[in-house]
Amino acid sequence: MKKFFILIPSLLLLTGCFETSFNFKTNVSSDGSITRETKIEGRGADRFTPPSGKGWEVKTYQTRGGQSILDDKYFHIYAMGRFKSSSQMGSDYQFDSNKSFAEVSDEERQNFIALGIVEPFEENIYSKNKIQVIKHAGLFKSRFEYSESFTNQNIIELLINDLKKEVVRQDIAVEPQAAAVPSEISAVPVPETEVQGETPVSAAQPDLAVPTATIEGQLLAPKKVEAIAAEKLDKEILSQFKFHSEVTLPGKVTSSNADRVLGNTAIWDFTAKDFKGGIAQKTLVIQSEMIEWKTIVLLAVLALLILFGIGSALTKKPKNARARSNKRSS
Repeated sequence: MKKFFILIPSLLLLTGCFETSFNFKTNVSSDGSITRETKIEGRGADRFTPPSGKGWEVKTYQTRGGQSILDDKYFHIYAMGRFKSSSQMGSDYQFDSNKSFAEVSDEERQNFIALGIVEPFEENIYSKNKIQVIKHAGLFKSRFEYSESFTNQNIIELLINDLKKEVVRQDIAVEPQAAAVPSEISAVPVPETEVQGETPVSAAQPDLAVPTATIEGQLLAPKKVEAIAAEKLDKEILSQFKFHSEVTLPGKVTSSNADRVLGNTAIWDFTAKDFKGGIAQKTLVIQSEMIEWKTIVLLAVLALLILFGIGSALTKKPKNARARSNKRSS
C-alpha cells in the first residue's frame, strides 16, 4: 500500500481533542502605559510558549480533563505584564516552534520544501501577535490608536495539506486483493482442448487471470479531496481555537472594528477560522479621545491667579494714590 505521510504530528494533530482558548485583557492608561493579562488554556495550550521578558509575571500548570482517554490533560498559561510602552511587550501568542522542529526528518524536510516552505522553518512557520499603541497628545484633547495583529504563517496551509492526505488514507480500507470470479464467467461453457500429456482446461479453473480489487480512495477526484479536507479543517479544527480579547482605552471610544463596545472597552470574539491566506492575519483596531482635564484645570487655575494678581494690583494703586494725597494735605 502506498504510504501517506503526516507532516509533523506534534504540530498538526489539532483535532477537537486539542481545543484551546485564548483570552486577552489590555488596559491602556492615560500616559500610554499598558497592563496586559493573558490566559491560554486547553488541551492544545502546551503548543504555545508563555510570554517572556522583562515586565511579565507567568504561571503555568496542568489539570486532568474529564474524558476517559490515556492522556487527557489541560494546560494553563496565566501571565500578567506591565509596560511603559507597546514596544516593550513582545508577543504573547507564539507557537512553540523550537519544540515542533527540534527533530525534523529528511522526509518532513522534503515535504516542507514541496509546499514552498524553506528553512529555517521557525521563521517561516509561526504564530505571533504584535501590539501598537500610539498617543497623539493635544492641549485639550488626546487621541489614542490601538492595533493588534494576530498572524499565522503557513500553519493553515500545512493543516489543509495534511488533512488531504488523511482523507485519502482513511478512504483506503484494504490492500489490493484477488477478487472472486464472477459466477457469470464460470457458467459459460468453454470447449475443452485436448493436448497430449495435459489435462483439459476449462474457464472455471482458479488460475484464470482475475482483476485486482478497486481501491476506492484512489478514485476520489482532487477537488473532492480538497473539499472534504476544507470541511474538516473548518468544522473540526479551526473552530476549536477560540479567541476573546478586551481592550480598554482612556476617554471615549470613537471607532473600532470590535464585535461590541461597552463604555470605553472594545470586545472581540473570533476563532482560527478568521485567519485566511498564506500569511493569515486578524487585526483588532480601536481609537478613543480623552479630554485633558489636568491641562484644562491647570490653565483655569493659572488664569485665576493672573486675574487675582491683576485685581490686587488695581486695588493697591488707588490706596497708594490716596495715601500720597493725604500726606501732601497735612
